[in-house]
Amino acid sequence: MIWVHVEDGRIVLNTETHRAKYRNAERDDRITVLIRDEQDPYRYAEVRSRVTAVETGERARSQVDQLARKYTGGDYPPDAIKSDRVILQVTPERQTFIDQKTGVAD
Repeated sequence: MIWVHVEDGRIVLNTETHRAKYRNAERDDRITVLIRDEQDPYRYAEVRSRVTAVETGERARSQVDQLARKYTGGDYPPDAIKSDRVILQVTPERQTFIDQKTGVAD
């Protein structure tokens, strides 16, 4: 699970440099983001993408606080940060919407 945001038509993910997600993105820029419907686990969207920009530093650190406020209402706990924060900007290449109850796949 990861918090997401959208900026200029790109999905923005925030992670840390020691995590597998970042190391995998460094090795291979292809990434899939799966967005599930919290009310219906049989509905989800799959976005196949590429990491098109990476940003570290103060913006990445402050952006995780913005995401935390969006999802939890408070800042990200500083003691939970184990390495440098990093923003992965992801440009969608293909989107698929799935509703398994109705058999819709688009």
